[in-house]
Amino acid sequence: MHHHIHDNRYSAFDEILDQYGLYKVEVIGDAYYVVSGCPMVRSPDDNAERCVDASMAMLRTIPRVCDDSSVQIRVGIHAGPVIAGVVGVKDPRYHLFGPTVTTAMKMESHGIPSKVHVSTAVVERLALGNQQYSMESRGSEAAVPGQEETFIILGKDRTLRKENKKVVEAGSDGGGEKSEGGGLRQRVVAVSGSHSTS
Repeated sequence: MHHHIHDNRYSAFDEILDQYGLYKVEVIGDAYYVVSGCPMVRSPDDNAERCVDASMAMLRTIPRVCDDSSVQIRVGIHAGPVIAGVVGVKDPRYHLFGPTVTTAMKMESHGIPSKVHVSTAVVERLALGNQQYSMESRGSEAAVPGQEETFIILGKDRTLRKENKKVVEAGSDGGGEKSEGGGLRQRVVAVSGSHSTS
C-alpha cells in the first residue's frame, strides 16, 4: 500500500513535470529533485515561472492521488547557475552540482508543509516574467543560510498580466518522516538554473 501511494504520487508528479517542461534529476527517499533550464535552456524568468507553477500543481494534486490527509509536501526553490554533467560509468545519470543546488535543498528543509518557499533570486526572476504572483515575505524568519529574505508563494493572479515587468506583489529525510503537523511529508526541491557543462 505504501508503495502504491508513492507510485501514484510520483506518476502524477511526472505528468506535471512533462506539462511544465521540467526535468526530474532524481528521487532520493522522499525527496523529488527537479530542474528547469537544464538540459533545455530557457530564459531565467521562464524557468522560475515553470518551477513555481509546477510546484503549485503538485500541491493541488496531493489530495487527488493520496487519501491520507496527513500527507503533505514541502517545496523549496532557488535560482542561479549550476554545473551539469553525466556522472557514473555503470549507471550513468545526468546530475547538477553547485551552491544553487545546495541552497534549493536548504530552501526546502526550511520551508513550511503545503507551501512553496522561494528565494529572493526566484522572486527577482518572477518579476521579469509575464505572470503575476502574490507572495508573502518570511523576512529572515526561515533562517536559510545565505538568504536574508525568503518568500512563500500564495498564488498566481490569473486575471492580470503584468504590464510593468518590474512589479511583484509581496506581502507582509527519509520517506515517512513526520512533519510539524504530525503527517507524512514529501519534499520537492526545484532548481531554476542556467548551466555550464563539465
